[in-house]
Amino acid sequence: MAMNAELHQHIIEAISRKIGNRKLVCPVSGHTDSWGVDINGAALPVANEPGGLVSAHNDVFPVAVIVCEECGYTFLMNLLKLGLADELGAETPVNA
Repeated sequence: MAMNAELHQHIIEAISRKIGNRKLVCPVSGHTDSWGVDINGAALPVANEPGGLVSAHNDVFPVAVIVCEECGYTFLMNLLKLGLADELGAETPVNA
């Protein structure tokens, strides 16, 4: 999921609103000020039913890929939960 600079900035702003004044602490390196949001983003495939297998026909959640610039620790944030469905042109699945 490649994104343009404007969408990338909106994602960073949405993450900042969600985090508020709290500092993100990397559980590996302990750093708090060296996070980056990957410009490429990603799509996380999900099973369409409990216990189901993931296949090419399943739904996906668009996610922001957040990386500690010190050690490479990576975590994901669901862009639909961050309120960016309209900007992505995506419908919000019931289980998002």
